[in-house]
Amino acid sequence: MVLSDSPLEYEILGLYATGRKARNMTRAQQHAGAAIALAFLVLLGIRAPLHAQVAHGTIVGVVRSLQGKPLPGAQVRLDAGNSPAPNLAATTNLAGRFEIAAVPPGSYVLKATLQGWRDLRQPGVEVRPAGTLEVRIILAATSAAAASVLAEVHRRDVGWETMFGDLSLRRLPNARNVWSLLENQEPSSVTNRLDIGGLETGVPALFGALGASWTENRYSLNGLDVTDPYLPGQPLIELGLDAVSEFSVATGAKSARFGAAGANVLLSTPQAGAVLHGSTRLFYSGDSLQSDYHDARLERLHFPGPERFKHLVDGNFQLGGRLPFRSAAWPFFTSLSTQQLSKTLGGFDAPIDVDVYRALTEVTPFSHDRSRVNLLYSGQHIFNSRQGANLLVAPEATTLGNDNFHQFQARGERAVSGAAWFTAGFGTAHALISSGIQPGLTEPSVIDLPRMARAGASQLSSAGVRTRYQAD
Repeated sequence: MVLSDSPLEYEILGLYATGRKARNMTRAQQHAGAAIALAFLVLLGIRAPLHAQVAHGTIVGVVRSLQGKPLPGAQVRLDAGNSPAPNLAATTNLAGRFEIAAVPPGSYVLKATLQGWRDLRQPGVEVRPAGTLEVRIILAATSAAAASVLAEVHRRDVGWETMFGDLSLRRLPNARNVWSLLENQEPSSVTNRLDIGGLETGVPALFGALGASWTENRYSLNGLDVTDPYLPGQPLIELGLDAVSEFSVATGAKSARFGAAGANVLLSTPQAGAVLHGSTRLFYSGDSLQSDYHDARLERLHFPGPERFKHLVDGNFQLGGRLPFRSAAWPFFTSLSTQQLSKTLGGFDAPIDVDVYRALTEVTPFSHDRSRVNLLYSGQHIFNSRQGANLLVAPEATTLGNDNFHQFQARGERAVSGAAWFTAGFGTAHALISSGIQPGLTEPSVIDLPRMARAGASQLSSAGVRTRYQAD
């Protein structure tokens, strides 16, 4: 539990990982194991509830007249559209000052009203995770002629941070994953590869920033730490762009709340809305939409050929609003998406297929003017038919990748005052990561040491369970 913005964080890490000799694993066996592990995790969560806190921001400021006199009693409010979030408002004191704490990251409309004075409406106020905005509001009396109201917004905290909103996520061209945004729009980050049009779908990028190692990076979903405890610097999540309202990357001069020596990737999901709305999108890319530079000259130089699409299908469906039940008309948001990639790699004699499925559901079973309770589940499944494919690995020496990620959060929030916020709840991130050898193989594993080329069956398959719990 936390009061205002001074969290006392308690974290438990659990992990189990094993390696074993090559052995065929059917997808049915893997899914059965995932179901058993998830059921055990749910029972564990019921017995020991934990919490994940959203990295809220804060707005402080002052309201004055045109003559510079403070205006006590003014109502300052943040409008987030149709979100059922508790009332984000404050009243100025005798010095005209106000504070609104625990503001979820996002874009708001700032409103200020006072009887006998002209109303202020300032759109596009961006609140960043764990950030503080300082606002100076000037109101004009209703009797004043040709006088305008204004609001000046400044960031109080100093940090090196990039925030990606709707423009970056959905309007500018990208490869439909967060890694492509880091490659192209985050100036201080360097990734270990370039994702051309989505050819690296389903594979997280490793990236460093400002000289820090990628092993020092930390990932969070609505405040829940989803960093892999076994392989530091990698996420236990594969969240699609359609389930992200915005995300930010903090790389330097960070608040102590971030708690990572490297970069912090902060993912935020859309809040459940009160108005029924929905959308669907479908994207396609294929071989005929690509250029081909593999000419006779490259053939003479024995260039094996580039990585090319056979096809990439990307579809998603979103629905939000209120549940159609009189006794439970709860605000909810649901996002379903899939990416189906098939590609070829020059010199590699087999197609590479990657299937990604994602689901996210958030519901608000209780919401009042100053309180609310949110529940969120998010899950992702990734299948890779040729894990580890490259020019020095024969197709039969690759493995079948089968990864499943689950995140669950429950949190309750109550506004004690405009400057204090009380939260309580729990959260967990759970992953089942496995790989199996290609079916029907009888040849032993072979390694050509001078070339470090591999053929025959893969040396081993693996299966591991990684779980992270967090409370504050």
